Amino acid sequence: MSKLPTNATTYKLHAPNYVSSLSDNNNETIDKYMIHSPTFPAPVKSSKKSISNLSFSSINNNNGIKQRKSIKFQPEDDNKFSTRLGKNFINLINSIHKKLSRIIELMTYLRLILALTLYSLVLVDVIHIHEKKEKKFWIEIFTQAINAAFIFLTIVGHPKRLRNLPRAIRISWVVMKGKMSTINSYLSTYTEIQKTQINVARDYKWYVYDTLDSSLNCTPIKLLSILLIWNIGTLAQYGISGILWFIPQSKRPEIPYLILTIITSVSEFLPIPAVVIQSKRARMAHNYEIRYTFRYSIQDSC
Repeated sequence: MSKLPTNATTYKLHAPNYVSSLSDNNNETIDKYMIHSPTFPAPVKSSKKSISNLSFSSINNNNGIKQRKSIKFQPEDDNKFSTRLGKNFINLINSIHKKLSRIIELMTYLRLILALTLYSLVLVDVIHIHEKKEKKFWIEIFTQAINAAFIFLTIVGHPKRLRNLPRAIRISWVVMKGKMSTINSYLSTYTEIQKTQINVARDYKWYVYDTLDSSLNCTPIKLLSILLIWNIGTLAQYGISGILWFIPQSKRPEIPYLILTIITSVSEFLPIPAVVIQSKRARMAHNYEIRYTFRYSIQDSC
Protein backbone atom coordinates (compact mmCIF):
# COMPACT_ATOMS: atom_id res chain seq x y z
CA MET A 1 0.00 0.00 0.00
CA SER A 2 1.16 3.50 -0.77
CA LYS A 3 1.31 6.06 2.01
CA LEU A 4 -0.76 9.16 1.93
CA PRO A 5 0.97 12.49 1.84
CA THR A 6 1.23 14.31 5.15
CA ASN A 7 -0.74 17.33 4.01
CA ALA A 8 -3.62 15.30 2.71
CA THR A 9 -7.05 15.68 4.24
CA THR A 10 -8.83 12.59 5.46
CA TYR A 11 -12.59 12.07 5.77
CA LYS A 12 -14.51 9.81 8.10
CA LEU A 13 -18.03 8.50 7.61
CA HIS A 14 -20.32 9.13 10.59
CA ALA A 15 -23.90 8.21 11.35
CA PRO A 16 -26.31 11.16 11.06
CA ASN A 17 -26.78 13.16 14.24
CA TYR A 18 -30.12 14.64 15.48
CA VAL A 19 -29.60 17.77 13.38
CA SER A 20 -29.22 15.92 10.14
CA SER A 21 -32.02 13.50 10.99
CA LEU A 22 -34.50 16.36 10.94
CA SER A 23 -33.83 16.80 7.22
CA ASP A 24 -33.13 13.18 6.33
CA ASN A 25 -34.00 12.18 2.82
CA ASN A 26 -33.37 9.02 0.87
CA ASN A 27 -32.42 11.01 -2.21
CA GLU A 28 -29.63 12.90 -0.44
CA THR A 29 -26.10 11.82 -1.14
CA ILE A 30 -23.70 10.47 1.39
CA ASP A 31 -21.73 13.71 1.25
CA LYS A 32 -24.14 15.24 3.72
CA TYR A 33 -23.02 12.71 6.28
CA MET A 34 -19.35 13.52 5.77
CA ILE A 35 -17.94 15.67 8.57
CA HIS A 36 -14.54 17.36 8.42
CA SER A 37 -11.98 15.82 10.71
CA PRO A 38 -9.69 16.83 12.29
CA THR A 39 -9.08 20.16 10.57
CA PHE A 40 -12.74 21.22 10.24
CA PRO A 41 -14.82 19.92 13.15
CA ALA A 42 -18.53 19.61 12.72
CA PRO A 43 -20.48 22.58 14.16
CA VAL A 44 -22.68 20.43 16.36
CA LYS A 45 -22.66 22.86 19.27
CA SER A 46 -23.59 25.82 17.11
CA SER A 47 -26.39 23.87 15.50
CA LYS A 48 -27.85 23.08 18.92
CA LYS A 49 -27.74 26.73 19.82
CA SER A 50 -29.47 27.63 16.59
CA ILE A 51 -32.18 25.09 17.16
CA SER A 52 -32.65 26.18 20.75
CA ASN A 53 -32.72 29.79 19.67
CA LEU A 54 -35.20 28.93 16.96
CA SER A 55 -37.47 27.07 19.32
CA PHE A 56 -37.25 29.85 21.92
CA SER A 57 -38.01 32.49 19.34
CA SER A 58 -40.93 30.48 18.06
CA ILE A 59 -42.29 30.19 21.59
CA ASN A 60 -41.89 33.91 22.07
CA ASN A 61 -43.62 34.54 18.76
CA ASN A 62 -46.45 32.23 19.73
CA ASN A 63 -46.81 34.02 23.02
CA GLY A 64 -46.88 37.29 21.18
CA ILE A 65 -49.53 36.01 18.84
CA LYS A 66 -51.61 34.75 21.73
CA GLN A 67 -51.25 38.03 23.52
CA ARG A 68 -52.24 39.99 20.44
CA LYS A 69 -55.19 37.72 19.91
CA SER A 70 -56.33 38.14 23.49
CA ILE A 71 -56.09 41.90 23.17
CA LYS A 72 -57.86 41.83 19.84
CA PHE A 73 -60.80 39.68 20.92
CA GLN A 74 -61.30 41.15 24.36
CA PRO A 75 -63.92 43.71 23.25
CA GLU A 76 -65.84 40.99 21.42
CA ASP A 77 -65.81 38.87 24.56
CA ASP A 78 -67.12 41.83 26.54
CA ASN A 79 -69.87 42.35 23.99
CA LYS A 80 -70.80 38.69 24.16
CA PHE A 81 -70.87 38.85 27.94
CA SER A 82 -73.07 41.93 27.95
CA THR A 83 -75.37 40.40 25.35
CA ARG A 84 -75.64 37.21 27.35
CA LEU A 85 -76.30 39.22 30.50
CA GLY A 86 -79.03 41.19 28.73
CA LYS A 87 -80.65 38.00 27.48
CA ASN A 88 -80.56 36.51 30.96
CA PHE A 89 -82.18 39.65 32.37
CA ILE A 90 -84.92 39.56 29.72
CA ASN A 91 -85.53 35.89 30.41
CA LEU A 92 -85.76 36.66 34.12
CA ILE A 93 -88.32 39.40 33.51
CA ASN A 94 -90.34 37.10 31.26
CA SER A 95 -90.29 34.31 33.82
CA ILE A 96 -91.42 36.72 36.56
CA HIS A 97 -94.21 37.99 34.32
CA LYS A 98 -95.34 34.44 33.60
CA LYS A 99 -95.29 33.58 37.29
CA LEU A 100 -97.29 36.70 38.15
CA SER A 101 -99.80 35.90 35.43
CA ARG A 102 -100.08 32.39 36.78
CA ILE A 103 -100.57 33.71 40.32
CA ILE A 104 -103.29 36.10 39.14
CA GLU A 105 -104.99 33.23 37.32
CA LEU A 106 -104.84 31.07 40.43
CA MET A 107 -106.21 33.96 42.50
CA THR A 108 -109.14 34.18 40.08
CA TYR A 109 -109.96 30.52 40.61
CA LEU A 110 -109.44 30.95 44.35
CA ARG A 111 -111.83 33.87 44.32
CA LEU A 112 -114.55 31.76 42.71
CA ILE A 113 -114.02 28.97 45.24
CA LEU A 114 -114.15 31.43 48.12
CA ALA A 115 -117.27 33.08 46.69
CA LEU A 116 -119.08 29.77 46.37
CA THR A 117 -118.10 28.78 49.92
CA LEU A 118 -119.01 32.16 51.39
CA TYR A 119 -122.44 32.35 49.79
CA SER A 120 -123.23 28.84 50.99
CA LEU A 121 -122.27 29.80 54.54
CA VAL A 122 -124.29 33.02 54.29
CA LEU A 123 -127.37 31.03 53.26
CA VAL A 124 -126.85 28.79 56.29
CA ASP A 125 -126.64 31.94 58.41
CA VAL A 126 -129.85 33.32 56.89
CA ILE A 127 -131.64 30.06 57.66
CA HIS A 128 -130.52 30.19 61.29
CA ILE A 129 -131.66 33.81 61.53
CA HIS A 130 -135.05 32.95 60.05
CA GLU A 131 -135.51 30.02 62.44
CA LYS A 132 -134.03 32.06 65.31
CA LYS A 133 -131.40 29.48 66.07
CA GLU A 134 -127.84 30.06 67.09
CA LYS A 135 -125.08 28.68 64.94
CA LYS A 136 -122.21 26.70 66.25
CA PHE A 137 -119.23 28.80 67.17
CA TRP A 138 -116.84 27.15 64.71
CA ILE A 139 -119.24 27.81 61.81
CA GLU A 140 -119.24 31.52 62.63
CA ILE A 141 -115.43 31.58 62.85
CA PHE A 142 -115.14 29.75 59.53
CA THR A 143 -117.60 32.17 57.90
CA GLN A 144 -115.66 35.18 59.14
CA ALA A 145 -112.36 33.73 57.88
CA ILE A 146 -113.75 33.00 54.41
CA ASN A 147 -115.31 36.47 54.27
CA ALA A 148 -111.99 38.10 55.22
CA ALA A 149 -110.12 36.25 52.46
CA PHE A 150 -112.81 37.02 49.89
CA ILE A 151 -113.05 40.70 50.77
CA PHE A 152 -109.26 40.98 50.50
CA LEU A 153 -109.34 39.68 46.91
CA THR A 154 -112.27 41.98 46.20
CA ILE A 155 -110.38 45.05 47.44
CA VAL A 156 -107.34 44.09 45.36
CA GLY A 157 -109.35 43.75 42.13
CA HIS A 158 -111.84 46.58 42.68
CA PRO A 159 -109.64 49.51 41.51
CA LYS A 160 -109.27 47.98 38.06
CA ARG A 161 -113.00 47.41 37.78
CA LEU A 162 -113.74 50.89 39.06
CA ARG A 163 -111.45 52.81 36.70
CA ASN A 164 -112.62 50.90 33.62
CA LEU A 165 -116.32 51.47 34.27
CA PRO A 166 -116.22 55.18 33.20
CA ARG A 167 -114.18 54.14 30.17
CA ALA A 168 -116.81 51.61 29.15
CA ILE A 169 -119.54 54.22 29.62
CA ARG A 170 -117.60 56.69 27.45
CA ILE A 171 -117.06 54.13 24.68
CA SER A 172 -120.73 53.13 24.68
CA TRP A 173 -121.84 56.76 24.60
CA VAL A 174 -119.67 57.54 21.58
CA VAL A 175 -121.00 54.49 19.74
CA MET A 176 -124.60 55.45 20.49
CA LYS A 177 -123.95 58.95 19.14
CA GLY A 178 -122.44 57.47 15.99
CA LYS A 179 -119.14 59.32 16.43
CA MET A 180 -116.92 56.26 16.59
CA SER A 181 -114.26 56.30 13.87
CA THR A 182 -114.41 53.52 11.36
CA ILE A 183 -111.56 51.08 10.74
CA ASN A 184 -110.61 52.85 7.50
CA SER A 185 -110.12 56.13 9.33
CA TYR A 186 -107.35 54.73 11.56
CA LEU A 187 -104.51 56.39 9.73
CA SER A 188 -102.23 58.79 11.57
CA THR A 189 -104.36 60.63 14.10
CA TYR A 190 -106.06 58.93 17.02
CA THR A 191 -108.96 60.26 19.01
CA GLU A 192 -109.35 60.16 22.77
CA ILE A 193 -111.88 57.36 22.52
CA GLN A 194 -109.38 55.16 20.72
CA LYS A 195 -106.85 55.79 23.48
CA THR A 196 -109.55 54.86 25.98
CA GLN A 197 -110.04 51.54 24.18
CA ILE A 198 -106.31 50.88 24.39
CA ASN A 199 -106.32 51.54 28.14
CA VAL A 200 -109.16 49.09 28.65
CA ALA A 201 -107.35 46.47 26.57
CA ARG A 202 -104.28 46.87 28.77
CA ASP A 203 -106.28 45.93 31.87
CA TYR A 204 -108.38 43.18 30.27
CA LYS A 205 -106.69 40.94 27.72
CA TRP A 206 -110.06 39.58 26.60
CA TYR A 207 -111.13 43.00 25.32
CA VAL A 208 -110.38 43.30 21.59
CA TYR A 209 -112.00 45.86 19.33
CA ASP A 210 -109.87 46.26 16.17
CA THR A 211 -109.98 42.86 14.47
CA LEU A 212 -110.78 42.43 10.81
CA ASP A 213 -113.37 39.84 11.78
CA SER A 214 -115.97 41.91 13.63
CA SER A 215 -117.44 38.77 15.24
CA LEU A 216 -114.31 38.53 17.42
CA ASN A 217 -114.59 42.08 18.74
CA CYS A 218 -116.00 42.81 22.16
CA THR A 219 -118.95 45.14 21.66
CA PRO A 220 -119.24 48.26 23.84
CA ILE A 221 -122.53 46.99 25.29
CA LYS A 222 -120.93 43.71 26.37
CA LEU A 223 -118.00 45.55 27.95
CA LEU A 224 -120.28 47.94 29.80
CA SER A 225 -122.55 45.13 31.01
CA ILE A 226 -119.70 43.05 32.41
CA LEU A 227 -118.05 45.96 34.23
CA LEU A 228 -121.37 47.28 35.55
CA ILE A 229 -122.33 43.87 36.98
CA TRP A 230 -118.89 43.45 38.54
CA ASN A 231 -118.99 46.83 40.27
CA ILE A 232 -122.51 46.28 41.60
CA GLY A 233 -121.47 42.90 42.99
CA THR A 234 -118.41 44.45 44.64
CA LEU A 235 -120.52 47.06 46.42
CA ALA A 236 -122.95 44.38 47.57
CA GLN A 237 -120.02 42.35 48.88
CA TYR A 238 -118.96 45.29 51.03
CA GLY A 239 -122.48 45.31 52.46
CA ILE A 240 -122.30 41.62 53.37
CA SER A 241 -118.95 42.14 55.04
CA GLY A 242 -120.38 45.04 57.08
CA ILE A 243 -123.25 42.87 58.29
CA LEU A 244 -120.92 40.02 59.25
CA TRP A 245 -118.40 42.25 61.02
CA PHE A 246 -120.52 44.83 62.86
CA ILE A 247 -123.85 43.14 63.59
CA PRO A 248 -124.21 40.16 65.94
CA GLN A 249 -125.59 36.96 64.50
CA SER A 250 -128.93 37.15 66.30
CA LYS A 251 -129.58 40.78 65.21
CA ARG A 252 -128.63 40.57 61.54
CA PRO A 253 -131.41 41.79 59.17
CA GLU A 254 -132.77 38.84 57.27
CA ILE A 255 -134.17 40.48 54.12
CA PRO A 256 -131.24 42.86 53.33
CA TYR A 257 -128.83 40.05 54.14
CA LEU A 258 -130.56 37.74 51.65
CA ILE A 259 -130.90 40.39 48.93
CA LEU A 260 -127.21 41.32 49.12
CA THR A 261 -126.26 37.65 48.95
CA ILE A 262 -128.33 37.12 45.81
CA ILE A 263 -126.88 40.23 44.16
CA THR A 264 -123.28 39.27 44.90
CA SER A 265 -123.73 35.66 43.79
CA VAL A 266 -125.39 36.66 40.51
CA SER A 267 -122.83 39.39 39.77
CA GLU A 268 -119.96 37.03 40.53
CA PHE A 269 -121.05 34.07 38.38
CA LEU A 270 -123.20 35.62 35.64
CA PRO A 271 -120.35 37.32 33.65
CA ILE A 272 -118.18 34.19 33.67
CA PRO A 273 -119.54 32.65 30.41
CA ALA A 274 -119.28 35.97 28.54
CA VAL A 275 -115.71 36.55 29.72
CA VAL A 276 -114.65 32.98 28.86
CA ILE A 277 -116.10 33.21 25.34
CA GLN A 278 -114.54 36.61 24.74
CA SER A 279 -111.18 35.34 26.00
CA LYS A 280 -111.25 32.56 23.40
CA ARG A 281 -112.05 35.10 20.70
CA ALA A 282 -109.18 37.31 21.83
CA ARG A 283 -106.76 34.37 21.63
CA MET A 284 -107.99 33.62 18.12
CA ALA A 285 -107.42 37.24 17.13
CA HIS A 286 -103.86 37.15 18.46
CA ASN A 287 -102.99 33.74 17.05
CA TYR A 288 -104.14 34.45 13.50
CA GLU A 289 -102.59 37.93 13.51
CA ILE A 290 -105.59 39.68 12.07
CA ARG A 291 -105.29 42.72 14.28
CA TYR A 292 -104.09 46.03 12.92
CA THR A 293 -100.45 46.91 13.48
CA PHE A 294 -101.33 50.39 14.67
CA ARG A 295 -102.63 48.78 17.83
CA TYR A 296 -99.05 48.40 18.99
CA SER A 297 -97.68 51.60 17.51
CA ILE A 298 -99.92 54.06 19.35
CA GLN A 299 -99.44 52.57 22.78
CA ASP A 300 -96.42 54.77 23.31
CA SER A 301 -98.44 57.88 22.60
CA CYS A 302 -100.96 57.21 25.35
